Amino acid sequence: MKNSQLIALLNALNEEEWQRLKDFLHSPLLTKYYEVEELQELLDYFKTKITSGERQAIDKKQLRIQLFGDKMTPKGKLEKMMSTLLSIVRSFINFQYAVPTHFNKRAPLAMLHFYGVKGMNRQFLKAVDRLRDELDVDKLLSYDQFFDRFLFEQELYTFKIIHNDKKGDVNLLNTLESLDLFYITTKMEYVGVLISQNIDIVLNLDTQALIEEITAFIHKRSFQDIPFVDLNYHAILVLHKANDPEHKAYYRFKQLLDTYGHQIPVKGAKSLHTVARNYCIMQYNKGDQPFVQEAYDLYRQHLEWGYLYYNNRLNPSAIINICRLGLELEQYDWVWDFLENHKDRIIGTRYPQEVYYLNLANYYFALRQYTKALECLGNSYEDTYYKIAARRLEIKIFYEERSAVLEAKLDAFKVFIFRMGKKNLPQVHQQANNDYVDILKQILHSKTLNNQDRIAKLRMKIQEKTSLSEKSWLLKKLDELQ
Repeated sequence: MKNSQLIALLNALNEEEWQRLKDFLHSPLLTKYYEVEELQELLDYFKTKITSGERQAIDKKQLRIQLFGDKMTPKGKLEKMMSTLLSIVRSFINFQYAVPTHFNKRAPLAMLHFYGVKGMNRQFLKAVDRLRDELDVDKLLSYDQFFDRFLFEQELYTFKIIHNDKKGDVNLLNTLESLDLFYITTKMEYVGVLISQNIDIVLNLDTQALIEEITAFIHKRSFQDIPFVDLNYHAILVLHKANDPEHKAYYRFKQLLDTYGHQIPVKGAKSLHTVARNYCIMQYNKGDQPFVQEAYDLYRQHLEWGYLYYNNRLNPSAIINICRLGLELEQYDWVWDFLENHKDRIIGTRYPQEVYYLNLANYYFALRQYTKALECLGNSYEDTYYKIAARRLEIKIFYEERSAVLEAKLDAFKVFIFRMGKKNLPQVHQQANNDYVDILKQILHSKTLNNQDRIAKLRMKIQEKTSLSEKSWLLKKLDELQ
């Protein structure tokens, strides 16, 4: 029964959901039609096996004995019970997850619809007056709220059509405007995600055309002064103008986040604050030193707010970025505590220990404990980027130790990157790692030591690279040659 759909669904439930399922099973809606006690006994058996880690040991023969003992049972009864329970579990999941989490917030709209359908005109108009203020565009700070405003205007349009006295536009202009607002805010959210993807993956995306289209739409409809529109617009500008040396879009975006961020529902706030972090990481990767502290402060703040967690766990990229920034700022004790507190709370990978030990290796490297750092590096990694990061770190260790195998390691790394490129490693990452090897070889060259002109040219070359692996470390190694 290891491939049973029923077992797979039950295995995915947490303790709270098990209790809700029990309540659901015993609701009058089901007790009227099913032998609930028998189904509950079957459910209890599955829960015992699943929670004790014996899911693979579930056996139909053993299950029949557990439920029916030596009694003769009609042929196919167990199979029918399991089929019924599967149907009930699916209904429970639909009830739990198909109903929007913001259902209670949308309840006033349901009441408005009810009043309109039932012809309760006085109550309808009173509800309209109340909701119009709540759904004022300057107060809306989530995509759901803009959709709610559209539903509200649509209900009012339907009401006016029924009571059409041939005066006015029967609320169509407001309905169209609210539809446009929902459209543009949602489009900006998706465009922001698309531009973020385009940073690491070559999508041949014409971001300029997308920005121009959105800008023209916003100004034509005079939406630019609506806070949530302005906030989302600057979110995509931040990503689009990542090379702006004055960071104007970022500082405007940050100002808007500081003003409205605490009012935005958590889901939307997480998404927008992710944009701020990503921008800071991009600047850090370019070697813009002020953004090291900026990014570190944002990560610490978002950790405290819970914005980085998924079911109290962190994904590998968050852990890697936090550790990199903390080590760059020499926050060694904090990084150690952070790693130890999260080593068993890593999601998004089948091999969380790889993530932990890779970051631990970086920690020991920062402390110049190179032997310990090498001991933490594995021979193989599931993720291509972890493989590459581990090899770069190994090269850094051999550089610091002035190892005789350094040159061979650099050449081998070049071959490795070439092979990875054939397996769809994006060009930007191929170039960043190849440049890392080439520049390190130039730093190692005997002509570079104490040669101020050569060092200055190399420094300029490093700083001009918009995408270069280990940029900050390479600049430090260059400084040591003066």
